[in-house]
Amino acid sequence: MDSINIAIFKENRIDFGMDTTLCLGDSFMLNAYYPMSTYQWQDGSNKPYYVVKNDGLYNVNIKNQCGTYSASKNVFTKDCNCYLFVPNVFTPNGDSINPIFKPSECEPMEYIMRIYNRWGEKLFETEDINSGWDGTFRHEKVIEGAYIYIVEARNWDKSFINRRGLFYVVYPKK
Repeated sequence: MDSINIAIFKENRIDFGMDTTLCLGDSFMLNAYYPMSTYQWQDGSNKPYYVVKNDGLYNVNIKNQCGTYSASKNVFTKDCNCYLFVPNVFTPNGDSINPIFKPSECEPMEYIMRIYNRWGEKLFETEDINSGWDGTFRHEKVIEGAYIYIVEARNWDKSFINRRGLFYVVYPKK
């Protein structure tokens, strides 16, 4: 009678999933652990995990008695804190200078902007951060004066942005 130790290895298959976007200042861990294996990451490190803090292509070669397998993941970074600056005047007079009222561009996760006149009548609404108000209501230019804006948004970090205030429509003399 005799005994023998048998080790069964499955094929090395690590899947990091789809490409992802990481908020600036955040990090996450890519875990490539597989029993009785060695690891070679893109920067030469050899641990079974890799902490990602920046954008780039991250890849690892995992090697054991059954062979070598590679896995990779693209990571993109973005500023997830959206600091909306809302102007206090705009001039929709057709001269291409400041013709649209909208907050400074950023990319919140959710967004809505509403424009009201001084009687509380809603003149404009959009959920598209790239769209702004052209100073018209029912296909007519509005009169000069004060208008009310309400901007509500949610950042990628789940924080809320609420901006409310007055701005002025001005038609400069030519």
